[in-house]
Amino acid sequence: PTGRVFSRAELLRLAELAERHNLLVVSDEIYADLTHMPHRHIPFASLGPEIARRTITVTSATKAFNLAGLRCAVGHVGPSRLRAALDNQPT
Repeated sequence: PTGRVFSRAELLRLAELAERHNLLVVSDEIYADLTHMPHRHIPFASLGPEIARRTITVTSATKAFNLAGLRCAVGHVGPSRLRAALDNQPT
């Protein structure tokens, strides 16, 4: 956490690289609720349908709302092929 908020142009460049190299993107957006004006949080998966198909977004209320003891997080896995790949991983 550096306080750095990526611009839409920077995120689009990362998305372009992910598509070109056929990469899965795990977007840690745990600090999204701590973005202050004039900056704006842009969810990585919102950049378009192609990038959403290769993105897993993870977030939690632990940082913004100081709920570290809650031990709860959210992982949004859009496409069923990504969900199946995760489900097939050893536990």
